[in-house]
Amino acid sequence: MPAPVDASCEDPSSEVVEATLRTLAAAPSTQERDRGLASALPPSARLELVATSDGLARVDVDLIDLGDPERLPFAVGQLVLSVTSAPGVDAVEMTTSGRLVEAPLPGGALADGAVTADDYAELLSGPDETADVPSDLGCPDPDPER
Repeated sequence: MPAPVDASCEDPSSEVVEATLRTLAAAPSTQERDRGLASALPPSARLELVATSDGLARVDVDLIDLGDPERLPFAVGQLVLSVTSAPGVDAVEMTTSGRLVEAPLPGGALADGAVTADDYAELLSGPDETADVPSDLGCPDPDPER
């Protein structure tokens, strides 16, 4: 279930991504947990926006800090689905200490390069279902011709 962040779709994409990363790095509050919200990302996760450019957000993260390796695709999926909900952000590249890292995909494969919300769409439904990222998730695309 998506949770709101302290940002507006009219804000620059870098500001929306930074607000999203702050929200992801914070553990859900007691009220949010009571409403059924949870996070696959541990509160110890370090998430830092490096840059946004041409629809790509580069996020520095230490995958080891994201916890249990079996849950890693869920944590990365939560990160990617959240960051790509920012206006004008279509893909995410992850780095650790400035070096590009392969993103774990659902099913265990590693992505070579940037990943998109579509790469993690099955996490929104299930592996045996055809899943699409909901069109109303996040901000509307500011340039639908792209």
